[in-house]
Amino acid sequence: MGLGNALVALDHGPTALWFNPAGLAGQDAVGLGLHHDSGLVGALRETAVLGLPLGPAQGAAFAVDYVSYGSFDAINDQGLANGSFTASDLGLLGGYGFKLGSGLSLGGQARFSQQRLADVTQNLWEGTGGLLYQPVGALSFGVAWTAEQDALQAWRSSAVNAGLAWQPELAGGRPLSVALQGQWLTQDRSQVTLGAEWSLSRAAVLRGAWQEALYQGSAAGPMGVWCVGAGLAAGAWTLDYGVVTDHPLGYAQRLSLGYAFGGRTPAAAEPVANPSTPPPLGSPSAGPASPPPPLPLPSTAPEPAAAPTPMAAPEPTQEAAPQFGVAGALPSAAYVEAYQDAGSGRWSEALLACRNGVAANPGDALCWREMGLVYDRLGRPDYARPCMAACLRLQPNDAEALHWMRQHP
Repeated sequence: MGLGNALVALDHGPTALWFNPAGLAGQDAVGLGLHHDSGLVGALRETAVLGLPLGPAQGAAFAVDYVSYGSFDAINDQGLANGSFTASDLGLLGGYGFKLGSGLSLGGQARFSQQRLADVTQNLWEGTGGLLYQPVGALSFGVAWTAEQDALQAWRSSAVNAGLAWQPELAGGRPLSVALQGQWLTQDRSQVTLGAEWSLSRAAVLRGAWQEALYQGSAAGPMGVWCVGAGLAAGAWTLDYGVVTDHPLGYAQRLSLGYAFGGRTPAAAEPVANPSTPPPLGSPSAGPASPPPPLPLPSTAPEPAAAPTPMAAPEPTQEAAPQFGVAGALPSAAYVEAYQDAGSGRWSEALLACRNGVAANPGDALCWREMGLVYDRLGRPDYARPCMAACLRLQPNDAEALHWMRQHP
């Protein structure tokens, strides 16, 4: 809300379920979000969303929301007061996104809603398709289109959203996101939003947006509103607040609480003085089971790996390639082993497989990326960063490594 909902070209984890389901492919941790909205003219909305990464190139999210529009006075045919009635909306949502490679992701979302007005109940469906393109560099492009049932159970297009986002990294490693988005609705209305998000640190972020709405054929003409927001992070927890101001009908606000299961590290954690030489495992200063450091990075032009010996791991088959996220690269046996170990929570085995893989072939971008993800899950982003840098040196268009680097300035 602090960005004016201009998220069609940004990858914002489980919240992509509402704005562009293609962004669900970029989730790096299981995430739970709880949102409380206080809307215009007294409407209240409660939402819970669960985001699920399904591997290095796909993800899903599920949500339930309930909207109460409040109580209204009832008037009978003679114009006399006849008690009151309520209006509400219960919705169930599900979405899925996947990466096609070369920075391109696709996704879809479906929403079932049960709308209640007094004693009348109506069941309706809505569907959204999305595309997100994140080429090499700081620019990204997104488009999403929505179709919904009307009261006569007929399908019609209700909205088209398209936007651009620019995400440079400023001096000091503080990322900035600038988003420009246009929306066209079937109700003779369109709007343009320009928003920005600036990370003050790993623990604080500020957001702001200007949204201009134009009602076609209406004497009201254009109407602009300001949106502002802020967020705080502490370990795996996030707390965000957004508000829409200057609206003729009042103001709307949202309070959100999020938790990432194993995908974040405490913002207040002290950096390691020399990550390349950690204390020995089991030493008093090492703490609990500190993982070994990453291997040296490959050069810009890595030498080809030596020919495999008869005891080397078998080459993967062509059929295995589509399920992994680097375009044009077949996964090595070491990467497949590491990926399966990580998926089962066997972090030590996954780390060992990655280290063996890059030792045998320093040009294995997939192993470098997986090793970075494993280090991240073990709570050592200081070790994960050089691994991600090695992956990007070998595969500059690796969307998952780029996403991780943006999320861990």
